[in-house]
Amino acid sequence: MISTTHIAIAAAASKTLSQGNPLAAFFISWASHYLADAIPHWQYKLKVSKKWSNDPGDLEKIRKSSLPLTDYVAVALDSFIGALVIFLISPHGSLKDWLYILAVVAGGPFPDFLLFLHKRFSWRILEVLRKFHDSFHSGINLSPYPKLGIPFQIIIVLIALWIAI
Repeated sequence: MISTTHIAIAAAASKTLSQGNPLAAFFISWASHYLADAIPHWQYKLKVSKKWSNDPGDLEKIRKSSLPLTDYVAVALDSFIGALVIFLISPHGSLKDWLYILAVVAGGPFPDFLLFLHKRFSWRILEVLRKFHDSFHSGINLSPYPKLGIPFQIIIVLIALWIAI
């Protein structure tokens, strides 16, 4: 699932459950990521993902290599769009409002950031979190079917934003 979708779902989940508390919003957004990944979804392919596997030998090669700039741009643009949408639909008059938005934007895609760290560093806790994350993913992958997957993802975002408004 793309970051924009995770951020929209995080906003919907944290709006009702966090009562505007930024710390609660971060953890609710983080948790919502795992539940969202259980929904069949589409995601764009990163160039480096072709190299990524969980084989220890492959991980060592990845940890020593640099990531393609296009991957950074894709993830940054995706996250920026999600952040912009949440900014536009959320109140942002006080510091607490800004912290709430930041918590949602950071918490929604946070498990994917942890996966990125896992690919770069060999910390045991990251391996545990990767296995936990993988256990939630739907067995139905819509990535090979963009004509179905992209509209489905857009519908998920629109429903989440409707709830978050």
